Amino acid sequence: MDKNNLKTEVLALLEDEEVRTKVLAITLEKSEKHSISLSPNKVEEPNQNECRAMQAENDALKEENAKLKSMLGLKDSALAESEDVIRSLNVEKSGLEKNLSVALTDFEKNEKALAETSGLYEDLKRKITFYRDNFDEDLRIKESYEGLSSQTKLSIKNIFKDTTPKGLVVCGTQEKFIFSLWDYIKAEINNSSNQDDKKLVCLFELLFARFKLAFPMFELQQVKEGDVFDNQNFVKHHSSQNMSGPIQTLLLRGCVNNQTGKVVKQSIVVL
Repeated sequence: MDKNNLKTEVLALLEDEEVRTKVLAITLEKSEKHSISLSPNKVEEPNQNECRAMQAENDALKEENAKLKSMLGLKDSALAESEDVIRSLNVEKSGLEKNLSVALTDFEKNEKALAETSGLYEDLKRKITFYRDNFDEDLRIKESYEGLSSQTKLSIKNIFKDTTPKGLVVCGTQEKFIFSLWDYIKAEINNSSNQDDKKLVCLFELLFARFKLAFPMFELQQVKEGDVFDNQNFVKHHSSQNMSGPIQTLLLRGCVNNQTGKVVKQSIVVL
């Protein structure tokens, strides 16, 4: 079909009322759509509201971000300060651990030394107990002798030729020497010139207790103040104020043989 025939047919159709009405309706519909698409108020209004909402949200996010940055800045400062404190505490801790180590070492040394000292102390205590139980009287004899004046020691040097504890006991527990000592004490008491009288009496009684172990037949006279004077058993000291009567003071105990009842040495008393 050529163009002229097509044009003729189209024009013939446009003459038809129904066709013209349809074409007009189509034209109006397209015109309305075009007008709507070109209206700026109807197109831009939703976009502007959305932009404002997005801007507000953006501003809120910026503000929140600023707050977070501020908080992070404070946290960083506090963290740095905490790290400085921790470093300082670690240094102090190291020093304390070192001091503790030294103190523990010293404590262990002292504890060991204390244990050794305690062991020595216990050993010495056992020895002291042994010597006290076995040699207490010997030591007391030695102490009594050492308490005498040099002049008195010189006067009895022929009795005690060995002045060690053992030597004093050996000499003092022989009958010859123990009674020689008693005679010497009696003479000194009668002369009233020796300040060591009481010390000598104490030494004699200590030695006599050991002497009695070897010679049990001898014992000291049982006499006390208030007993009635008897010239068969006692000797009156020259300082006495009475001729007879009760004994006022006992100066030196005498000795008797308990098997025979014989008075070997009379006690010296004051009436």
